[in-house]
Amino acid sequence: MHKTVNTLIGQLKSHGVKERQAAIASLRAALSRDGVIAELDNSTKRLGWLALFQALFTAVLNEKSTATHGSKSAPAAKKRVAEAASAVRWLTERCVYQLTHKNVIKALLNHLIQTSSHQGKLFLPVALDYAKSIRCVLDYPPHLEHIDDEMWVKLAEMCLNVVLGDSLRKRLADEVDIETEEISRADRRLSPEGDEDEDDSITSAETKKRRRRGESGTPEPSTSTRSAVPRSQPGPVSVEQIEFGSLLALLLTSSPPPFLTIEYPDLGSAMLNRLLRFLRLYPADTSLHPDFIVILSATLSELALNKRESVTRFAQGSWDALLGMWGTKNKKMKEILIIILRTLFPFYTTRYSETGLPSLDFSYIDGVSRLWHLLDGEAESRWGVDGLSLDSLRLSLTGNRSPGAGKTGAFMARTFQYGLSFDVNQAISWTILELQADCAEKVCHFCL
Repeated sequence: MHKTVNTLIGQLKSHGVKERQAAIASLRAALSRDGVIAELDNSTKRLGWLALFQALFTAVLNEKSTATHGSKSAPAAKKRVAEAASAVRWLTERCVYQLTHKNVIKALLNHLIQTSSHQGKLFLPVALDYAKSIRCVLDYPPHLEHIDDEMWVKLAEMCLNVVLGDSLRKRLADEVDIETEEISRADRRLSPEGDEDEDDSITSAETKKRRRRGESGTPEPSTSTRSAVPRSQPGPVSVEQIEFGSLLALLLTSSPPPFLTIEYPDLGSAMLNRLLRFLRLYPADTSLHPDFIVILSATLSELALNKRESVTRFAQGSWDALLGMWGTKNKKMKEILIIILRTLFPFYTTRYSETGLPSLDFSYIDGVSRLWHLLDGEAESRWGVDGLSLDSLRLSLTGNRSPGAGKTGAFMARTFQYGLSFDVNQAISWTILELQADCAEKVCHFCL
């Protein structure tokens, strides 16, 4: 390998602070030379890049160790570890198209995930640069297509934990157990006949179980349709949360999520539980919502046909919060929200429980009526969608005109259909009218 690269690797692995700093400072200049890049590219399976990255990882971990031990040199070490993390990001951006061996990408992603965490919390000196480094890797389709299910789950867990303010040690599979426990505790607090001491009657085994999971002390809301125990409002949204939210949106929209694999049978349900928690944590519009709405739409498109019970619970638990987002000024968000409401509508209005028998425990009439009124006022809203124009329609009879016959295609009715000037805005208007008609049908059917 090139002498310059070998010198850099040796300096980066050094136990001396000055040597490591000198190597990081000279890294950009060294890799600007075509001869150095060619040498790394021509190494066996391009593992010269792996050796360079691993040396840089060693430098980051050495600085992180000093920064997290609370010594007098910790503030200076935090600055150095931030500089080293910036170098990792720069190197990733510099050579992302040349990292053609899967071992290099796997080692890089594992380092970025593990080093971003410290004692279950986000390690802020490196977090933003490392999130952008992960984004850089996944923005390149060949790398995104070749990550395995285990890596996908690790990345999704980290993104969700950061966005929701959970411990980074929390696993997606833990969500169902937590949900059941919190429902039980909420029932005890809300029960008028309950004894105050019952709130504290948690067995030591349950306490140890929660400690082993390493989760935060903030209780999680239930997916039950009953009112959840009020939670304190979260603090301002951080740039790290925004970045990881954007990263999760990329994961869900650009690669098939392993929701239906036998290795992760509860992954889809756990994801919906987390998304429901998001709606309860952030009821008002924030910088996280544009990515959240994309994440939710992508999740429902994967689960609607295969996780009926989970999607039904989500629809019933999230309906009011989703309708509360209707007043958004973000037109793109509203377009995706329409798709989400159309997807959830049959699940929200179902009259059957998980056992397949009619359920009388849930009434959809108020929620559907509220949606109807929101859609009815859309044309009068300053931020609303334009109405359906006759100029964009073509009046014609479809081939199948028998009573009760279904439509023959998208944006086609029995006596009119889309015309030459039918554009995206008109498609949205058509969809809103269809959804409003569905609301009217459900309300009338319920009253009969």
